[in-house]
Amino acid sequence: MITLDTKNRMIGVHKVFQGALNFSVVMPREILARCLLDNAAAFLIFHNHPSGDSAPSPEDNACTTRIAKAAKIMGIKLIDHLVVGFDDYFSYADSGMLATMAA
Repeated sequence: MITLDTKNRMIGVHKVFQGALNFSVVMPREILARCLLDNAAAFLIFHNHPSGDSAPSPEDNACTTRIAKAAKIMGIKLIDHLVVGFDDYFSYADSGMLATMAA
């Protein structure tokens, strides 16, 4: 994850979770705790898919929704969630999905 200040300047880059071969358990509280420790106004998260396919999974969608809702409650802006494949990526912000997830 990357934490940002009020002008979207980078504060820090942090490895918050490391997954197994085909899954990872991501807790919104760990991500938001890092934001609080950095006094961040915003953040973005990203992860890779070892399969190389950057299409988000249903689990990615559910996780992003939980993180977006928790961040909204805390007043910390989730800028984007990127899913990285072998030669491309998926952006929740660019797709328009992120805007509806915290609603």
